[in-house]
Amino acid sequence: MADIESSCQSVAVLSQGRVALTGTLEDLRQQAAHKVWELEVEERELERYQPHQIILTQRTEYGLRVKVIANEKPAPGAIAVPPSLEEGYMALIGGKADE
Repeated sequence: MADIESSCQSVAVLSQGRVALTGTLEDLRQQAAHKVWELEVEERELERYQPHQIILTQRTEYGLRVKVIANEKPAPGAIAVPPSLEEGYMALIGGKADE
């Protein structure tokens, strides 16, 4: 993604052989606008967030910092964060190449 951000001004995204999006990098990033959430959970709680698309899990001294893509706030303590280009791509195609 870093190569794309540094060398491209526009993109076309294909999903299952069809054009899912054509536009600027910001257009792609905006696919995940208001859908990227960060929260801290205990390891045993991670399972309950599986319905959401987990895009990052990082250990902290208090548990796990988790970043998810979800249409709604996944938990009371979750905070919205600005989406990256990769998160826009994942939100656009649903995170799975075979969907």
